[in-house]
Amino acid sequence: MISSLSNWYFSKRALPFWVILILDCLIVLGADFFVYALNNGTLHTLQHFNLLLGAFSFYLLFYIIGFRLFHTYSGIIRYSSFVDLQRTGFAMLTGLVLIMGMKYVFHSDRWLMEIRMRDIGLAALLATTLMWAMRVLVKFLYDSAFHQKQAKRVFIYGVKAGGVGLAKSIRNQDASAFILAGFVSDESDMTSRYLLGVRVYPNDENLVKEMKRLHA
Repeated sequence: MISSLSNWYFSKRALPFWVILILDCLIVLGADFFVYALNNGTLHTLQHFNLLLGAFSFYLLFYIIGFRLFHTYSGIIRYSSFVDLQRTGFAMLTGLVLIMGMKYVFHSDRWLMEIRMRDIGLAALLATTLMWAMRVLVKFLYDSAFHQKQAKRVFIYGVKAGGVGLAKSIRNQDASAFILAGFVSDESDMTSRYLLGVRVYPNDENLVKEMKRLHA
């Protein structure tokens, strides 16, 4: 059942961009309430829940501006890369700076419930970490559950700059048709070592046998 759901999600593009945006917004709101409750007490948080929801929702608008500027919800999740993590970090930082400007320039604490900047900053850090974790997790699930079933396993001959560059290019491609299974090298000091997380195999009579075994 899990395999069927993952195949449906990854192959049919089940989640449109607005669902990703909503998930990120829910993560931000959840982090805001969690950090505020830790620093101010659960009872105090529940007593002022409506006021806090209004303040956090208003500040969420500034994070959404960051999401829009850096397109954190476009073309990600299924094929997330380090660039997507950068976009998320920059978007959250932009929103945090805008919130600081609103609080200190326009004195928003006068017409919103007062929330310390420390709480907002810690919540932003937690939300960013959770959004990164979500993207990394789904990327891992895609690579292990769906991508590896569709892509071909390949070996790269050479362990120097050219071979490593080709391996990185394969891994960085979205929906790549290939999976790096290993390196092949004539250098005796490199055999049986690991490069980019895969093994380096010697170019000898056992190479074909190893290739067949890994393809099985």
